[in-house]
Amino acid sequence: MNTKLEPMAIMMCAKKIAAMAGDARKALDVLRRATEIAGRDRSEKVKISHVNEVLNQTYTDRSGAELPFHQQLAIIAFIKLAKEVGVIYKKYKIFKNN
Repeated sequence: MNTKLEPMAIMMCAKKIAAMAGDARKALDVLRRATEIAGRDRSEKVKISHVNEVLNQTYTDRSGAELPFHQQLAIIAFIKLAKEVGVIYKKYKIFKNN
């Protein structure tokens, strides 16, 4: 069998996606996009470097605008709560020292 995907690239993709998303469709999408990159680079096989490039573009460049609305609200709530807890703790320390 003459495969265009290096076996180690498939394994790495499967492990990373299983750890991050656990969805086989996402793994197939990563491999599809890695195939496109390999074609652009005129590589005969999809290598680990191609899969890494897709994973880095997909999973490390996440800004708040890309998150679903409810996740954005949750993050904002946690930030606000952390600030309020910090203020309460400072007041407590002042009160405790007096």
